[in-house]
Amino acid sequence: MQEHIGEGPYSLLKKDPTPTLPSKLDRVLKKLLNDKKISKAFYDQARNLHPRAPQMYGTPKIHKKGIPIRPIVSFYNTPLIALHKVLAHYLKPLTCSPPRLRDSRHFLECLRSASPDTYTYPCSLDVKALYTSCDMTLARISVRSKFLAQPDLLPANISPSAMDTLIEFCLSNSYFEYDNCFYAQNKGGPMGSPLTVELAEIRVAEVETLALNTSPDPPSLYMHFVDDGFGKFRDRNHAETYLEFVNSLSTDLTYTLEHPRADGSLPFFDVLLHRDLSTSVYRKPTHTDKYTHYTTAAPQNTKDALIRSLTRRAYCICSSQHLPNELSHIKQVLLDNGYPLARIHLIMQRTIKSASTAKSPQSRPQITPMHASPSTPQSPSPYKPSPNVIKSSLHLTPTSPFETCSPGPKLLLKKKKVPTATLR
Repeated sequence: MQEHIGEGPYSLLKKDPTPTLPSKLDRVLKKLLNDKKISKAFYDQARNLHPRAPQMYGTPKIHKKGIPIRPIVSFYNTPLIALHKVLAHYLKPLTCSPPRLRDSRHFLECLRSASPDTYTYPCSLDVKALYTSCDMTLARISVRSKFLAQPDLLPANISPSAMDTLIEFCLSNSYFEYDNCFYAQNKGGPMGSPLTVELAEIRVAEVETLALNTSPDPPSLYMHFVDDGFGKFRDRNHAETYLEFVNSLSTDLTYTLEHPRADGSLPFFDVLLHRDLSTSVYRKPTHTDKYTHYTTAAPQNTKDALIRSLTRRAYCICSSQHLPNELSHIKQVLLDNGYPLARIHLIMQRTIKSASTAKSPQSRPQITPMHASPSTPQSPSPYKPSPNVIKSSLHLTPTSPFETCSPGPKLLLKKKKVPTATLR
């Protein structure tokens, strides 16, 4: 960690900014409130009255050569965490183009719904050190221009200039504590901040949209998730030419290219795409297949949920020719972790039966192919106020039959009359 901090875009601070930062933020918010650029609700939601300093820690990337460190800053209960959450909520609609993937299931739906063409060479693009290399100033300028061009993306009582002022305030007061020393981050943004995620996504979307719209020979299909992109190209030379073109458009983001393996397969998310466009579950070489052992003191529903989740993932990702091998692998892994064979068979059969019902044509949603076509850009949707979206830290809505839980019928219990004793 000390080596990373010494080589990274950080500078040592003389003292802890935490005691003075809340009052500094309050003065900025009060000025915006008095100028009627933010609402009273925004003012209340953006403050954290009893904060602590952000803490940096590192996790080793054991699947990469040299085992580099992934620096993460814990923003829990920090001076600006409330403001970061509020700003990230309003920036979310700006990160919808090019196609932003939700998960591996969404990736497979887009891939399978794409029309067949001669672009049969899949590649994945990766941004090198996204959060520490991304120019957040350019992202902030992009945010300001989009809000000015489409004012309906913000509520009427919040001005684009106020958003720009608060984003700049957050970026200029980015700091963390490590080993009892305090450091300021001079470039990029800290991993762990919800605001950093949205700003980096906006910057990546801006560069990739520009590349798709101006490239003389773009891929036939392109979609991305945070710093990973997936595209369909004609051949290896086409992919490398497009990589050079993308890297020529920005000075802060550097893309790398991952080609298919010798057998024609390419991993993306937890999906392994084969040469014949069939799919199976992908596990990194460092994966150990170690899960919660059956003899541990965990609740039974937690152990059953492990069997369901592994089976459901196999059924959603694997093509028909790869599904039997994946189910056999799951069964053997669960046996190695102490799970009874009868319990494995019972939960797997129930899950497969439920998955088969969910995949019927009547219940399967229609997916629109997401192609890299300059003539049909995706525009962000207007802001729709939701009163509970910021106050509640997490609100989940069921998106599939597996996640829907309906309460059972209520039992009405009749009170029994207790016979009274008669004194004689």
